[in-house]
Amino acid sequence: MVGFFLPQCTHFPDKKALNQHQRRYPAAYEYIKTTADSIIRYYADEPAVRAGDFVCETIKDADSYVYIERLDNHTVYAVFVEHHQVSRERCGTIDTLYPSFEYCYHQGIPFFVTDDTALHHYPTATLIESVGVVSLPEHYHLLAIDDNAGHTPLQKIVMAVTLLFMIIASGTFLYKTMNPPPPPIEQQVDPIDTWRDALFNKTPASAGLTDMATALSYFYLLPSDWGIGDVGLSSSQLNISVAQKDNHGLDATLTAWLHRYPEIAALFDKETGQFSMPIKAKHDAVWFQLGNYPETLRDTLLTIGASTVTRSIAPSIGEVKQWHYTVKFDDVPFALLKTLAHVLTDKPVFIDTITVSQGAFYTYISFEMTLTLEGLTHES
Repeated sequence: MVGFFLPQCTHFPDKKALNQHQRRYPAAYEYIKTTADSIIRYYADEPAVRAGDFVCETIKDADSYVYIERLDNHTVYAVFVEHHQVSRERCGTIDTLYPSFEYCYHQGIPFFVTDDTALHHYPTATLIESVGVVSLPEHYHLLAIDDNAGHTPLQKIVMAVTLLFMIIASGTFLYKTMNPPPPPIEQQVDPIDTWRDALFNKTPASAGLTDMATALSYFYLLPSDWGIGDVGLSSSQLNISVAQKDNHGLDATLTAWLHRYPEIAALFDKETGQFSMPIKAKHDAVWFQLGNYPETLRDTLLTIGASTVTRSIAPSIGEVKQWHYTVKFDDVPFALLKTLAHVLTDKPVFIDTITVSQGAFYTYISFEMTLTLEGLTHES
């Protein structure tokens, strides 16, 4: 699981237009480049790199061309350089990326490729040495943008999650006001205390998945001699380990990477190669009226792309009903974690465990997670 992310790129005629764009589209990472003709803004919400600029500054003897670099058995990076400027760049699977540049090929634009298999798709292409877009110098990485209070990106994550759950609390209040629960049945104190204690130890699925996706985006930028090892979340604790590639990982490269991302270094143990981050977000102690959501949740997970979803009834806690879900996703983009987080926002769904493994394609993963849904039903 080694790779990089490409930022969005926009050109502006002057600094005023740039400032307006920055206010309208804030980002966690940014790089501003000034040329004779325009101001260029590279921006992203995840750590990203200017791979296209690196290619432009490495291959200087052609005015316009397409450069394609093989990254692994399934994945390639490609960039269309037009008049020494990046016009378009992409990173993806061979089957989807090669056809997207065929128009340039048929227009007679020179192609530079780094492996023989690309010549089957572009017979007139020129075979050259790879420029190495996976391991770029540090100044090609976008810079983290600190706010006026000097918060790090990881602190911003925590603040954003806190704000999210303030919104959830407001939404829950409106929902309960518009959909009042049936008159409460007199019950013993013990079941309520038991439920509250259990709630305190549960991790909201939306928060856990968001934090995992954000943390993984940093580890995709590991040096080329290091790779991601085990990835998992349980007991409200996110753990990611790193491992040497072919037992040749240099301590110096890992140290330099940690220096570049101090928000990761603060939670990383170099002795064990382990990153550990507690997931602190908690749901408010409210009861949700579920209606048919236990069935809807299963259908939603399958629609998003889960390969299997199994549901079972768990023991109730007083009036609160519980269901357990075991969900598997095979070979999906790692960004799907954030999609799931969005779908589960403002829902009484908790993540018990999740285990992630390398998928078959570049930046693809397979993972299995167990979820708990709880709330009131019409029978409660």
